[in-house]
Parts: sequence; structure tokens; C-alpha cells
Amino acid sequence: MLSSAFWAASAQQGAPKNSHNSVSRSATETIDGKAVFGCIGSVRQLLPRRNQSVPAGIKGRVPVGSCIRLVQPLSDTDTLVIYEMGNWTRHWERFAAGKEGGELTDPDTRLLITRQGSPLLYAFKELQPSGHHDDWGISTVAMSAAHLCSDTLDITYLVVQSGNAGGFFMALQRSGEGYKMIPISDAGQGRLVLSLKNVGEVQVWTADDTGVCEACGKPFIVKTLELSGEQYREISRRKTDKEYSSFQDRPLAIKP
Repeated sequence: MLSSAFWAASAQQGAPKNSHNSVSRSATETIDGKAVFGCIGSVRQLLPRRNQSVPAGIKGRVPVGSCIRLVQPLSDTDTLVIYEMGNWTRHWERFAAGKEGGELTDPDTRLLITRQGSPLLYAFKELQPSGHHDDWGISTVAMSAAHLCSDTLDITYLVVQSGNAGGFFMALQRSGEGYKMIPISDAGQGRLVLSLKNVGEVQVWTADDTGVCEACGKPFIVKTLELSGEQYREISRRKTDKEYSSFQDRPLAIKP
């Protein structure tokens, strides 16, 4: 499991429709007391082995040869792009086509938010979890993303994984003229559950015993957290009576 006390976004040199949509909403919102037109809500699973197209106005911000995993409009002006610098995805594209994939390297995931093509935030590569190997950021794979809008909050949730059973949940919150990254929690074999009624509240599920095999049933610890200022604070915790196998293949859920 990954430590929850580590996230520090790094500004770097380097950069939006794809996969499954289960929620779509565009409306005039008020964020930080200011009217924000066109906050676009969406929930997406980032499909592996699928390279997305990048709009011409952003293309020059993404390194040539990278694999685009997500292009997500956040508003009429802002776009989130998640891309990989390694050949991990391209290897599987070639494998599926019956071709030799070459050397398999880590995905080296990057994140970019632009406004009308100009970069606002670069992140991921330098993110380092305390107590873990220093290339964790390079081995991280983005799995799911959800952009939720309310009258007071414009927020994007991301699920990332490194290895077979380690994951981390984080949020990108619109703040003033930009965005800030907020850590939520790590999780072993777990999932992040979001609420459409209260977009600032989340549930984090993590295996009570992460040493139990993924396919085996085990109870989970369910933490409810709520965004308070610039951090998520735990407001309740329980242990499930029912046992579940791993949620690694479905790490993001939405409740009405």
C-alpha cells in the first residue's frame, strides 16, 4: 500500500472524448463565488491499449510518440490530458495486432491541464510516495477519472495504480484561476466510491488484510471522507461484515 502523506505536484515542461461515459452534464456553475460557464461532468474508465486523439490546439504540448489515455474537457476552456511516455500501451497495441511488441517499459504517466491550449498544471512524474521505490511515479497507471460539478465545487477524481494491488486516489480541484492537487487516500485491492448528491464526499474501500490474495474473500475497511479546505478529513470508518474479492478491476464507483 502507498502512504497517504506524500503528494506534491511538480510543475514540468511537457501539454481533450474517449472511453466510457456514465455521467454527462454541462451547466453554468459558481466556483469560489465566481460564475464558471460550462462545467462538464463525466465519469470515464481509461481503456488500456487505446490511444486517443488530441485537439490541434493542445497537440504541441504533448511529446511526440506519447500514448494519450484520456482527453477530458473540464469546461468550455479547460481540458485534462493524461498520457504515457513509456511504450507500455503501444506494446499491447502491437501484441493485439499480432506483431512483436519490443521491450516492455513502464508507462511513465503524465498529467496536463490546459486552458485554451496554454498549460496550467503538469504533474505525476515527480510524485513520490514515502517509503516506496523512487520510480513509483513512472510505474503508475491511471485507471479511472470522474469530473463532478456542483453549485460550489468543480472537482476531478483520479484513480491510479502501481503494481497488482496498490492504488491511490486523488482529486484535482478548480481553485481561483487554476487547479490544485489534493491527496485522498491509498488503498489495497480497494475502490473509490463517489456521491452525486455530495461531490465533496467520498468513500475509500481498502482490504482489511492486504496480504490476502486478490481473488480471495476478505472484509474491507470503508472510510468516509469529506473535503474540508485543502484536505480530505475522515468522518467515519467501518468494517464490512461481508467479504469481497479485489476491486482492482473496478476501482471507481458512483452512487446517486
